[in-house]
Amino acid sequence: MDLTNYDVNTESRSSVEPGRHILNWVGEDEDLIEGKNGWRGCKMYFEVDGHGMKISHTFTVAHDKPEVVDRGIKSLLLLAQAMGLKEPPKDTSVAFMNKSVEAEIIKGADGYLEINDDFGKTWQAVSKTKDDTADIQVSPSQKDLDAVGSSPSDDDDIPF
Repeated sequence: MDLTNYDVNTESRSSVEPGRHILNWVGEDEDLIEGKNGWRGCKMYFEVDGHGMKISHTFTVAHDKPEVVDRGIKSLLLLAQAMGLKEPPKDTSVAFMNKSVEAEIIKGADGYLEINDDFGKTWQAVSKTKDDTADIQVSPSQKDLDAVGSSPSDDDDIPF
């Protein structure tokens, strides 16, 4: 058995509670999933940031009822928009690589966690957090400069 085909985090995972989470896009099924009434869906996979848990979501791309397709495609386009894409992508497997979004995760009717699509309203750009580098001092403080000091006797010790 080739275990390289499985991307499983063997470290302990923290539990994911329902709520808004950052989801990192990690892939999609190459083939569309098929079902009743002409239904076809594009299944995509996300990793819940900081938890190592993967969650999937399927977007309807074909169905006997056009309004069902409209909702699925609209949600997929809103996902792309939340990822920062300005135009609909020609290849989602390339365009979505290394992209993240915020979305609401809920417990579904079967008790498992799922993405609450809400007709595409759940997808939001990852909110910007405070720049952690803003508090880093890049030059010596005045206190450090005063502690080093300079006196004529210090200058005499310089070898050049």
